[in-house]
Amino acid sequence: MTAPRNAANAGGKRFYSWRNERYWSVTTIINGGLPKPVLVNWAKKFTAEYAVDHFEAFATLVEDDRDGAVEWLKNAAFRDRDKKAELGSSVHAAVEAFELGKPMPPWALPIRPHMEHFEQFLLDYRPKIHASEASVYNRTEKYAGTLDCIASFSNPKRKLIFDVKTGKGVYPEVALQLAAYRYAEFIGLPDGSQRPMPAVDGAAVLHLTPEGYDFREVEADDNIWRSFLYVRETFRFQNDIAKHVLGPTIKPPRRRKVSEPEPQAAALAGAPVSRASGDQPASGSVQTTLMPTGPRTREQEEALGIDIFGEAV
Repeated sequence: MTAPRNAANAGGKRFYSWRNERYWSVTTIINGGLPKPVLVNWAKKFTAEYAVDHFEAFATLVEDDRDGAVEWLKNAAFRDRDKKAELGSSVHAAVEAFELGKPMPPWALPIRPHMEHFEQFLLDYRPKIHASEASVYNRTEKYAGTLDCIASFSNPKRKLIFDVKTGKGVYPEVALQLAAYRYAEFIGLPDGSQRPMPAVDGAAVLHLTPEGYDFREVEADDNIWRSFLYVRETFRFQNDIAKHVLGPTIKPPRRRKVSEPEPQAAALAGAPVSRASGDQPASGSVQTTLMPTGPRTREQEEALGIDIFGEAV
């Protein structure tokens, strides 16, 4: 699957470059910042079914190379996903040819039903295309992406930004994707120039399947864009901040042994005695320490290295 214009991949994540600046891809942000339990359940079910359907080959591989068998099974869902991504790329290329009036590429058998239904969509709605496969950027929020299409429709008269999907279903995160594109600040043109992002009246998604097509509205207003920014912050935490939040181990303080003299007592050992006139030592010997016999004050406890709970510190 070829990357969009000005896009590259690093560590499995896509980013865009524009005038020596880098922008995270909208889809990378959504995939990395939004929980997708449906996708997890799909991957588990697909892997289990794949193992059952290819049991004999899998069993043979286990005997020869257990680690290789694990990798083969672990990546089964990704191989299926990549095939569908290639289908999506082919459909998008055909969509662009339709919209720009270019000669249509030959339709491979897997995408032929999709393209027949796309042609029917064009005949039914007769959109006026304003932009196709355009790279859009938001410099303030540091994200970028490639929108599928901006077009005007006559009934009712309005301009829509819409995305083309070819998978099994359409999921709510398409709203985040379209809102991010809608609130981009500019379009980066192939010649290196840029122009402001055109205003649109709304958003939609075109779902192409072998059985037909479905063109439906998608909410992609300021509230949805704000939700996208929240997802972006979750992605930022997982991708960057989380690497630095765990600090070094905090070592416990050294505990004073019972046999050790208290710090102040040790410090006073051998010091001259200072007492008020009239005070006499209990015996003829010289008194070398002078400790209070009543309750200690907080300051005295701290000086002795004892916390308020009576534990040595």
